[in-house]
Amino acid sequence: MVSANKQKEIVSIGADAEKYKREIQAQAQKSVIEIEAEAKKTAVEKEAQASKFRIEQVAAATLVQQLNEAKGTQSIGLAEAEAEKAKQLASVTAQTTLAREVGENKEYQQYLITIEQIKAHRDVGIEQAKNIGNAKIEILANSGNIESGLNRVTDLFTSKGAAALNGLVAGLEQTAAGKSLISKFTNQPEKE
Repeated sequence: MVSANKQKEIVSIGADAEKYKREIQAQAQKSVIEIEAEAKKTAVEKEAQASKFRIEQVAAATLVQQLNEAKGTQSIGLAEAEAEKAKQLASVTAQTTLAREVGENKEYQQYLITIEQIKAHRDVGIEQAKNIGNAKIEILANSGNIESGLNRVTDLFTSKGAAALNGLVAGLEQTAAGKSLISKFTNQPEKE
């Protein structure tokens, strides 16, 4: 019986040992799975941190680049504004200096006035020539040259010429032939 008990005990110990072995294997398998899961989790966390670090570095570099570009644009704008200001001041300074010089120089003032008078006479002469050119006037000038003849004709359109013409008409009215001539021009009967 001892032997059957021993045998039973050995079988029981063997079964316990097998059970214990399976538990240890299951425990070991569970530990391996947990370790692998922890390793994967750690790897994912490290990759996420690395990705976050890369994104932060790119963002910081972009920010620095944009700040530098903004400073550059601001510097260019300020330089252009200063250049424009200097350009305008130079123009104003030149005009002020010229005005001061002209104000103190009577001969130069007279020179400028003379130039403007010449331009005005030229413009008046051009307009007179246009008007005379469009007028239906026949001029017989016997004063020696065309220019002096034209000058005498244009005198008719001045106060001096008007006074001379008035004197002519008044003189004509003093004679019978003159009265007849005036009545032909005016289509009025002769005055006695």
